[in-house]
Amino acid sequence: MKTKWLNRKLYSALLILAIFISSFSSIGSTQAFAQGNPRGIQQSGMMEVHQTGLHKTAAAELSSLAPAALMPAASPLPVTVVHVTDTSNGPGGWTPSPASPDPSGIDYWPLTGGLLVSDSEVDENPFSGTKNVFQATTSGTLVSTCSTLSFSSEPSGVAINPNNNHVFFSDDNGVSADRVFELSLGPDGTYCTADDTVTTTHVGTLYGATDAEDVAYGNNTVFVADGVNAEVIDVCSVKPLDSDTILSSVARTGRCVIVHEAARSGGVGAEIAAVLADEGLTSLLAPVTRVTGYDTVVPLARLEDAYLPDVDRILVAARSALEFT
Repeated sequence: MKTKWLNRKLYSALLILAIFISSFSSIGSTQAFAQGNPRGIQQSGMMEVHQTGLHKTAAAELSSLAPAALMPAASPLPVTVVHVTDTSNGPGGWTPSPASPDPSGIDYWPLTGGLLVSDSEVDENPFSGTKNVFQATTSGTLVSTCSTLSFSSEPSGVAINPNNNHVFFSDDNGVSADRVFELSLGPDGTYCTADDTVTTTHVGTLYGATDAEDVAYGNNTVFVADGVNAEVIDVCSVKPLDSDTILSSVARTGRCVIVHEAARSGGVGAEIAAVLADEGLTSLLAPVTRVTGYDTVVPLARLEDAYLPDVDRILVAARSALEFT
């Protein structure tokens, strides 16, 4: 019974994390992005923005390019692994340093005939130096390195517009991860030189995309995938209660959903909510939400699942916290 309870508790914690990470913000139309206007076509999961909106120069260059018709869905085709590249600084990897400990974005660049790889964890790895963008051949040989640290500490995604060779980076630094950066190569047409220029688009302000996880380019369109940063705290003891950890987490996220299996009234969730009201009220962007058992006698095993917090109730609470304004 204890093992079952622990498994359920771990599942609940992972579930909350999955809910927050998989929540996607609605997105705006191409013209809304171009004009800085929040009006747009609401979709789910992706932000679709025409290239003409991200840079004034690009607007002139691509204003005559209408999005090509998307190909109809095709039947799945078998695939095989062609090549695996080790980007670490270990034997067989990209040695000597710098290396890429956590390559998170990759795109093919027709201009160079190779790959552009971004790494979102270099700033957190003391052994990787300051280089977080890597150019490599399609066979995996490292050609050159660059850095986005002057404008993005964690470039989680990278995409290239082959029409004008503009490079797009999404940012996942957890603090100001509501921006997409567009890099122009400048007059020399070479990446990572002094004449490169960067334009910032605040997708969080325009579209509520507060955690730009990835970016892609295709069909004369930029696509931005948005998630939501989340932290999961497993409260191991009630006395003492690690209130400092809870308060510091809410200071970063602004929201709190408390899940426990005990009855709602007099439960530990009420104590945590009280701590937040006493010491963290100014950090909250939404009311504290509790997902608990019901104020009744705990039923026998055959009705236990009806009493305990389930996926639907946790999902409703998470969405409520995220959507509160």
